[in-house]
Amino acid sequence: MSRKEPKKGETKKFDTVIQLMEQLKEEIQLPGCSIQIMQHGECVLTYYTGLADIEKQRKIEKDTLFRIFSMTKLITCTCAMQLYEQGRFDLNEPLYFYLPEYKQVKVCSEVTPDCKSAADAKKPILIKDLFRMGAGFTYGGSACLTEKETEKLLEKIDRSVGSKEGSITTREAIRELSAVPLAFEPGTHWRYGMSHDVLGAFIEEISGMKLEDYMKRFIFEPLGMTETAFHWETERLNQRLAGIYTIENGKRKDAQIFDKHYTKESRYDSGGSGLLSTLGDYMKFANTMALGGTNRDGVRLLGRKTLNLMRMDHLSEEMKLDYNWDHQAAYSYGLGCRTMLYPQKGGCNSSYGEFGWSGKAGSLVFMDTEEELAVVYMQQMLPSFENYIMPRLRNVIYGCL
Repeated sequence: MSRKEPKKGETKKFDTVIQLMEQLKEEIQLPGCSIQIMQHGECVLTYYTGLADIEKQRKIEKDTLFRIFSMTKLITCTCAMQLYEQGRFDLNEPLYFYLPEYKQVKVCSEVTPDCKSAADAKKPILIKDLFRMGAGFTYGGSACLTEKETEKLLEKIDRSVGSKEGSITTREAIRELSAVPLAFEPGTHWRYGMSHDVLGAFIEEISGMKLEDYMKRFIFEPLGMTETAFHWETERLNQRLAGIYTIENGKRKDAQIFDKHYTKESRYDSGGSGLLSTLGDYMKFANTMALGGTNRDGVRLLGRKTLNLMRMDHLSEEMKLDYNWDHQAAYSYGLGCRTMLYPQKGGCNSSYGEFGWSGKAGSLVFMDTEEELAVVYMQQMLPSFENYIMPRLRNVIYGCL
């Protein structure tokens, strides 16, 4: 059930990665997982193990589609930085210059878990605040007014797919989000949330294109990424989308995930979490970034200096207090990615400036321009066990170099 796909330049030095993959599959009850590693533009390991779908007994193969969730963010931020390179905006400009509905935003007036009131924001959202998760947006939840109102909007977007009125578009959804009070004054804290969905609408406004169309023209087609998109034909989803699983009472079971937004009926392109991709297709993007923004075929996504700007530390000391996930103790946050700053603090053997991000169901990517190294790992499990898997996988891979 485990397959190691031979590639040019592959050596046995990555066998410890394979051993770890099999170990993780047993320890965490993963139905299956896969990994690809490229260095200096050459594939040194591609490995698939286990099942994509338990019920159908379908193995993970190179055409298996995965919900990459927040790994979408890296592509969205790259698109926006392409527009930055064209002089279409400045990072320190207010967002309302481009999305005028964000000129008069509200912010929660009490920083308490049950805050129910809001007041006018004292400062505008800057475009850089979207990239670095400092705008005041959250995801849905029940901890505060911002989370509750965001939850209502996300549920409305879900309900709209396949409805008589038709799906809410990206631009319509982000316009409605402007009425939700921010969780804090822009630029004062770090909070994971809808910032990159807003960035997707920002890209649409500047480019005059739907986000998926922009990505297709300026990322996917140049790189030959034919297996990455927001919306798919139902037949292809049924044949190729991996199942997603959870652990309940010590046993593995199907996780109930709303997948209708991956269909052609949906018109909402989530810049924060909406793409499906395959292992090898996402690697085309990751490898290009690891090579400094231009791949060995001469396809250029970003200039080297722009990529360096993305993976710099963009958090103030105050914001770093919020970026406190234990398994990312070695990192700070750049323009849409974690960035390695304190390897000794996190007990990490990777390079200073190594960068990347992860997805809700455990997919992850990290890239290293110093080593010209790109790693893409795919799985579909909730919870993702990222805090256990990511450090071990990273440390084992760097130990192989």
